[in-house]
Amino acid sequence: MRYVLLLIMLFVSNIPARTIYVVRHGQVGYKLCYDADTQEEKLTELGKEQARLLAKHLVEKCNFRGEIYSSPLYRAIQTASFTAKLLGKKIKLEPGFQEENKGEKSYPRGMSNAEVEERFPGLTCGVLPPAWRVSSEDEQALRLRVEDALLRLLESTSSDLLLVGHGATVKALVEMLNRIYGTQVEGYLWNCCLFVFEIVDGKMKMASYTTEYMPDNIVTSNFHCPKIPRPNDTKYAPPGK
Repeated sequence: MRYVLLLIMLFVSNIPARTIYVVRHGQVGYKLCYDADTQEEKLTELGKEQARLLAKHLVEKCNFRGEIYSSPLYRAIQTASFTAKLLGKKIKLEPGFQEENKGEKSYPRGMSNAEVEERFPGLTCGVLPPAWRVSSEDEQALRLRVEDALLRLLESTSSDLLLVGHGATVKALVEMLNRIYGTQVEGYLWNCCLFVFEIVDGKMKMASYTTEYMPDNIVTSNFHCPKIPRPNDTKYAPPGK
């Protein structure tokens, strides 16, 4: 892995400047907001507002005009769609950024290309492989497939990048970017939180984490928020309880 990172550093050093933005999806609703046909979680109304504020921040304050890559799961595409629509851009689907799956039977099967187009008409590009959904994996396997996806993107494009994923995959992306560029940026994985890596001449100019574009009372980690009712399950209790 160290050898691969050295090769990537040789490549990225030839890119004058670019910024990589890494984002977790907006708040989801645990069956209160979901797609009945695919059994995929969708953003709550609060999650949509988080994604809208994030998009406004990216476009107006960060001046983002780059390429948008998203996990093919509904909630991630939906989050990315707010930025894509503001810019008139398409979302490129990257299965490597999908949520972890430790073999739970309740995990959705993953949308087909036709189902994605039906739900997000004209908003995505690229073709998903027939069986892109991970069926079961451990932490190391997750890290390797996220790293593989990120390395492919770093090698294939010099554009600014917006990468939209999930808690586990955003964590893996940030950890790898920290290793590549020698940074130590970190932050709690709230919905629509934003990690920013600004690179100039192959070196890190600035790395940061923020949720400043959202009022404190709408910063959530799915059900870690009083805005919507919770199921009677301790894993949805507020942090610290």
